[in-house]
Amino acid sequence: MSLFRVARFALPVLALSGFMTATAAADDHRLYFSSERSNQLPGCDASSVQRAVQNTVSRAPSYFNGVRIIQLDKIRDTTYRSSISSAVTRRYCSGTASLSDGSRVAVKYLLEAHAGAFGISWNVETCLNHRDKWYVYGGSCRTLTAQ
Repeated sequence: MSLFRVARFALPVLALSGFMTATAAADDHRLYFSSERSNQLPGCDASSVQRAVQNTVSRAPSYFNGVRIIQLDKIRDTTYRSSISSAVTRRYCSGTASLSDGSRVAVKYLLEAHAGAFGISWNVETCLNHRDKWYVYGGSCRTLTAQ
């Protein structure tokens, strides 16, 4: 009986995966889960992006010793990368963050298309310069700077 259940589940999955592989092979240059309009990222200074940057730091109080970003200033778009061979479009941003402890530090952040939950929408990675205590983003937030 359990072999029947496995076969009943496995056959449709195998058939579907074969169909998806054939479709992908037929159209190698297609951007997956994307259209030209949905691949657009918001600007570095968009309010939704600023909130996401602030929330990224707020969600990790032990990592950032309890500081929060109060305000972002001097925001600039440093690099925009879009490629036909990759569905991931990236926008590199930098600015100055005013923190809840009264200090001001350089902040670098990266926006990635199709990096949100289930590959839908965009995601942000944030680094406060000289506050990345485990060097997750390298010295001086190097991995969030376009090379």
